[in-house]
Amino acid sequence: MSCIRTAEPPTRRLLIAELVNQSVMEKLLHDSFANYVVQTSLDFSDEDQRAELVECIRPLLPTIRSTPYGKRIHSKIFRDTNKSGTCNKPQSTQQQRQRHRQSHDTENLDEETLDQ
Repeated sequence: MSCIRTAEPPTRRLLIAELVNQSVMEKLLHDSFANYVVQTSLDFSDEDQRAELVECIRPLLPTIRSTPYGKRIHSKIFRDTNKSGTCNKPQSTQQQRQRHRQSHDTENLDEETLDQ
């Protein structure tokens, strides 16, 4: 799992490509530990590879939907799907923090404006 996070992009692509296989994916999704590899792959894959992962996982979702890790995978897939049906790559933690700071700064600015 950490090798997917820390690998150089070409190596990461090769590792994730090994997962895009229906029988392999089914085994990974039903294993309470191996499914974290799938979750990490969803978080760290390029957009095109993420779409391949989602298409490989989607038919198997009903079989894991009632499990805690299945619910996490389901939410990762559908949280990042916008209204047009295309997948968006999740924001990095740094991007999330920056967005939070910007919204917080805007709130502070609004409060200062109101105080004047």
